[in-house]
Amino acid sequence: MRMNETQKRFSAPRLLLIVAVVFVLLLLSVFVPTRESSYAEAGTGNIRLSGQSRFETGFAIADYLFRSHGAFDNMTVASGMNYPDALSGCYLTKVKDTPLLLVDKSVEDKVVQRIRMYTKPGGTVYLLGGPGSISAEFEKKVQEAGFQVVRLAQGNRYGTNLEILKEAGTKGQELLVASGENYPDSLSASAVPKPLLLVGKALTPDQRAFLKQAGITKIYILGGEGSVNKAVETELKAYGVPIHRLAGANRYATSFLIARYFGKKSDCVTYASGQNFPDGLAGGPVAMYEEAPLLLIAPNSHVYARQYLQGGKAIQSTIIFGGAGSVAQETVDFAMNRRPDGKMTLQEFMSMYPQVKNQLTEDFAYENLTMWVADNTMYLGTPNDEEIEYSEEELARIPAQIEAGLESETKVFTDFVAELEEGTGIKGIVLCLQYRNLFAGILHSVYYTAQ
Repeated sequence: MRMNETQKRFSAPRLLLIVAVVFVLLLLSVFVPTRESSYAEAGTGNIRLSGQSRFETGFAIADYLFRSHGAFDNMTVASGMNYPDALSGCYLTKVKDTPLLLVDKSVEDKVVQRIRMYTKPGGTVYLLGGPGSISAEFEKKVQEAGFQVVRLAQGNRYGTNLEILKEAGTKGQELLVASGENYPDSLSASAVPKPLLLVGKALTPDQRAFLKQAGITKIYILGGEGSVNKAVETELKAYGVPIHRLAGANRYATSFLIARYFGKKSDCVTYASGQNFPDGLAGGPVAMYEEAPLLLIAPNSHVYARQYLQGGKAIQSTIIFGGAGSVAQETVDFAMNRRPDGKMTLQEFMSMYPQVKNQLTEDFAYENLTMWVADNTMYLGTPNDEEIEYSEEELARIPAQIEAGLESETKVFTDFVAELEEGTGIKGIVLCLQYRNLFAGILHSVYYTAQ
């Protein structure tokens, strides 16, 4: 069928418009960050920022800031293969108002693409570390993309750390001091908007010279003497400012102390694995943006993170750095004192039944079930809660009866002790307290309600 003149006049422009729209949408799908690696986990109040690798996780974290902030004037890039430069640079990201991207030779082109996405044309890109950490080829690619480049590097991790501190500025600031030989304490501190000095077994001559003119007002030493030794602390005292050490029994306890000491009254908390550093490396800028602490957790080391919440913090949201293989959802639930299966928590149970809590306090003062039974035989086999007087001969037979007939009950008891320590169970309470007929009526209703 032949087109009339009107059709000829309008069909071509319409076609061009459609093609243009499709082209723009395709560009957006390629260049605008997606939310596939940054998502809320249904029903948990969690935002998990993760990707298939440490670099993709870094992109997800930068996406989060980009969506909240918009384009940045500057960008910071550090090696994703080691931790010192990235953690040294977290305070710099606060000063320069940037995310932190992680790079390696295998992802250089992707990182340049992300710099273009997140950074205003002609902006400054700070490279943390020498050519051995961030290649000269990458620096050239960033320059060719139209950005100014400032490389902060000097000899080794301690020299690079000083160059970063000089660029960020320290006058009038409180200084954090952490080990440069391990990452946990400085990873926890990456959420604290204060300059960080990395140290070894002793201060270097360059560090001494820097501290003389740094203009700092106070020093916080992070970690015990196994991390920052007494000799370094003694050297730091020579600079005439107050010194306070935050040190726990392990990395998780120290992380809790850092969070409690510096944490503001934010309704957000962030989590990273305490077992490895990659996923948490780029998380500091997000934690500082949210004014939230960064707590280290692991499957069997979440008790300190939970203790942070017991200080009256009204937490509305959590941000998790890394995938479930790095920080499991179950671990986060335990840290938040939430039951993964949605049932009543131990704390909730105790608040509902204070008389049970009081009885448990007495019961668990016993070292084992044998001693408990010996002291509480009047409740055994007495459904009407009637006291029964035992003869000396009957009492003498109790130990043998326990050994012969209560092995399964002992297992229930000891299993419950473990469950109680994890704060995960209702059933254990019910089974344990079934021995105490004094609470039979309570337990009958609670058992079916809790299940």
